Amino acid sequence: MLSWSLRYLTLEQRTVFGLLAIAPGQDISLPAVVSLSGLSPARTRAVLRALEDVSLIVRHGGDRYTMHDLVRRHATSTAYGEVAEPMRMGALQRVLDFYLHCADLADGRLPVGRGSVRVAPEHVPAETPKLSGSAEAIAWLDAEQGNIIAAAELAAAPGSDPKWLVHAWQLPYTLSRFFWLRADRTTWLRTTEAALEAATTLGDPEARFVMLFNLGIALAQFQRMDESLARHREALEVARASGDVNAQARALTTVADMLQGLGRVDESEASYREALEVSRAAGARWAEANAHHNLGLLYLESRRYDEAKNRLRAAVTMYREVGEQCGESACHTDLAMVLLESGEGADAVASARTALSVASAAASPYHQAMAHDRLAIVFDRQELPGAVAHWQRALALFTELGAPEADQVRERLARVAT
Repeated sequence: MLSWSLRYLTLEQRTVFGLLAIAPGQDISLPAVVSLSGLSPARTRAVLRALEDVSLIVRHGGDRYTMHDLVRRHATSTAYGEVAEPMRMGALQRVLDFYLHCADLADGRLPVGRGSVRVAPEHVPAETPKLSGSAEAIAWLDAEQGNIIAAAELAAAPGSDPKWLVHAWQLPYTLSRFFWLRADRTTWLRTTEAALEAATTLGDPEARFVMLFNLGIALAQFQRMDESLARHREALEVARASGDVNAQARALTTVADMLQGLGRVDESEASYREALEVSRAAGARWAEANAHHNLGLLYLESRRYDEAKNRLRAAVTMYREVGEQCGESACHTDLAMVLLESGEGADAVASARTALSVASAAASPYHQAMAHDRLAIVFDRQELPGAVAHWQRALALFTELGAPEADQVRERLARVAT
């Protein structure tokens, strides 16, 4: 049956059939096939329809296509037996460029601040996803993350074109904020470690800084603070060597974060203050906001509530200026706790409600869960009704994300139930 189906394919159809088998990932969208094949969108649709008609590919979820394993083996033989190497390599270059361009596009729609990495693939895709906001960007990344990871692995594989090393680190870079929002810490750590290896091989200081920085953040999610501190200090040295003041400000803040996590409070405060000085000098408002925010958390932990409020309110203003919704929501969440601890219960409720509103506008389930949890704590401490409902909502969201915070919320619910 398979041989019969292959016998009646045109040369163009056989070529696309073979290319589909060697494309990264287990399925592929129509826009990605347009880039892979180099054909027009209309011609690509016609070829895919012909392959679908003879059961060589299966369409699912709208315009997404996959192959059964047996068919894929035959298609791979076709690709390597009948498609010339320059055509194969050109097709893979275009599809890698597709995933990099579109992942960067989606990343730019997320409600999380990001650095200034220039993503400029050689081929701009003819067809791209329509992403009008963060919800659509997250949905696209949900659907494509497996293919993007597979593309990064292909780019880093032995024998691949050396220029694909840029894809090998930039593709994981474009996923880092998505993994943070989705609380997918395991995949984030794994892909970042691979990206750092590619960046190191490439010998690009900016690439090495970005991936050292991201790896430090990922390690901290697993409470591997000593390792995280070491990576952030490496990142800081790379930034200093290259003279990148903005990067220095970011690294100084994360070094301070790790020192705080290790209980080295005085060193942490000194590093935060240096980060503030450097970020102001560089005009780096996001980095300055982040330093204010985290210094406010240090003051909260030290029960220096007035100083904490001042820092967090400054951070909220700056996050709003730069359009960093997730940072703004998290900062309101933390400010609610400071207000609660300093006896300003009504203001604590208002701040936690603002955190939830901003997180909802950002379409970030993780930050919504954090805000629900904080609202519940504020209500519970003041013996106001509604705490249980907010904890239940927080638990549902954290559980759906697979976030470890779910265990803490579950313990709080158990406590109020006794």
